[in-house]
Order: sequence, then structure tokens, then C-alpha cells
Amino acid sequence: MNTVIKKCSLSHLIILLLISCNPFNNDTFNTKNTDSSFKIHSIDKSDSGILKTSKEYVERGDEKYYKKEYKTANEDYDKAILLDPKNAIAYYRRGINKAELKDYNGAIIDFDNALKIDPKGIYAYLEKGNAKYMLNDLMGAMSEYNKFNDINPNDYSSFNTSYANRGLIKLHLEDFRGAITDFNNAIKVAPKDASLYYNRGIAKS
Repeated sequence: MNTVIKKCSLSHLIILLLISCNPFNNDTFNTKNTDSSFKIHSIDKSDSGILKTSKEYVERGDEKYYKKEYKTANEDYDKAILLDPKNAIAYYRRGINKAELKDYNGAIIDFDNALKIDPKGIYAYLEKGNAKYMLNDLMGAMSEYNKFNDINPNDYSSFNTSYANRGLIKLHLEDFRGAITDFNNAIKVAPKDASLYYNRGIAKS
């Protein structure tokens, strides 16, 4: 993939997402993960060794995700949701997994369901924006990034790719002043990412 772009390439966005996101850290779903609405609802666990709770299926799905076994990971997330339809984490992580399978529309539906269950799961807005970008819905993607930043201003954690991605969209739309502002914020997130400085330079030129 080419890390140097001119007027915004899709491959550059993908690089930013892969470097910056850690989708299975709980903080990337809800920054207040002590809230009761964030806790995973589970069914009583047995001693049989057979998975019986929603949480267990999510955890096994996560393990498969990290092994890039996306199809079987999806099956575990399906089972987690079947056992507990109110498990927002299961929807969120299945959405991320579906994005790996290039089922971006399905991913968006899952992120929406996660947000319906837990509106405080703000990182679902970020992931939904990424999925919309991959569908070339640039304005839709920017809307999701705006929602994320409106709810969660001044977030310069390493998980926040919204500034960089929104900057790329603004660069594509020739909103150069807005792109510069977003790249400035993105540099606060990832000060060692040379591509951000390069893209900001394009916006300034």
C-alpha cells in the first residue's frame, strides 16, 4: 500500500485504521466502561466446559478474530447475540469483524444496534464512519466522525482515527483549511506518523 497520497487515496485510510485502532479494547466501545449499561450480560456458566454464555462466545470470537478466522468468529458473535440480544459488545465486535469480511453494510447495521443498546458506546460512531468511507459514502463517514468528536471532544488517544480520516475526506473535498485543522489534531494523536505531516503539507500548498 502506498503511504503517500495526493488528494486522498483509499489505501492510505486503510493504513491509518490498521495502525491506529485496537477494536477489541473495551475503551474503544465506551470510554466509561464502568457504567452498568456497558457490562456484558451473561447466562449462568456451567462447569461442563461447553460455552454457555454470551460473554464466552464473544471472547472466543475475539480469539478467532485475532487469528484472522473471520468467518468462524462471526459465528461465535452470532451465538453471543442469540444468547443475549442486549449484548452491545457482541454487536460492536461483530460489526468490526464484518468489516474485515468487507460486509460494510452489515457492519453499519451492527454498529447501529450497538448504539441503540448502549448510546454511550461512542466508538461505534468511529467504526461506522470507517465502514461508510469504505462504501465511498464520504459525507456519511464525515457525519459519523463529527458525531464522535461532538460527544468526545479533545480525545487524543491512540484509538482515535477520526481526525486523520476526516482530514482525508476534507482534503478530497478540497476543504483545505478544515483538513489542516484535522491533521493538526491527528498529529497530536500520532506525532510520529510522517504521512500526516505530508497530507497537511498538501492541504497547505
